[in-house]
Amino acid sequence: LASLNSTQLRQLPLPLPGQAEQQVITNLLTSAAAARSSTAEALDELRELKKAVADALLSGRMRVAFGEASRG
Repeated sequence: LASLNSTQLRQLPLPLPGQAEQQVITNLLTSAAAARSSTAEALDELRELKKAVADALLSGRMRVAFGEASRG
């Protein structure tokens, strides 16, 4: 077929996964969404920390030691 019209398209069989497989897919997608959300929150926290450290360094409230003192 060079093309399909809407009637032909509606007549094509569309296999769907069984109920158990749908549940597995749902669980995987839910886990992936939760991991993405958690990662996004952690990234936001790191960005805020970076801003705070940069502000403290630029304002002089925090100093970075170089040489022997910085080796612990």
